[in-house]
Amino acid sequence: MAKKVATAVESVTSFEDQLEALTIMTFRVARQNADLLRLTFIGTDETHPELHSESSKHASFLRTVVNLFRRAVDAGEMEAMDPVIAARLVTGLLQHTVFEAFVFDDGKRAHELRQGVSILLRNALKHRSG
Repeated sequence: MAKKVATAVESVTSFEDQLEALTIMTFRVARQNADLLRLTFIGTDETHPELHSESSKHASFLRTVVNLFRRAVDAGEMEAMDPVIAARLVTGLLQHTVFEAFVFDDGKRAHELRQGVSILLRNALKHRSG
């Protein structure tokens, strides 16, 4: 997922398009691997370290999001905030929403959930003048 998300984010230039690419590719890969997500989640305690953004399993995905946010903050496209904290929060939101779409549900609401996350991220992160 990390490689596909990094490629998708790098294929567009505006911050809004990069956020959209981030959510689209995350959900696309999750849909393609929904059975694996379900198997992984069954019996897993949500406090398990591998489910958290700082785990080695999530490191490359987190790095992609941190780098995206760092560039956006530096370019004035994103509200000034710590890119690492923002990336950890966004990664957690994406992870939870993917679970909502494909583990706790059968994927029928995935498009609606993905759009909701995309709108939320765009509105929460984009730089506001004034």
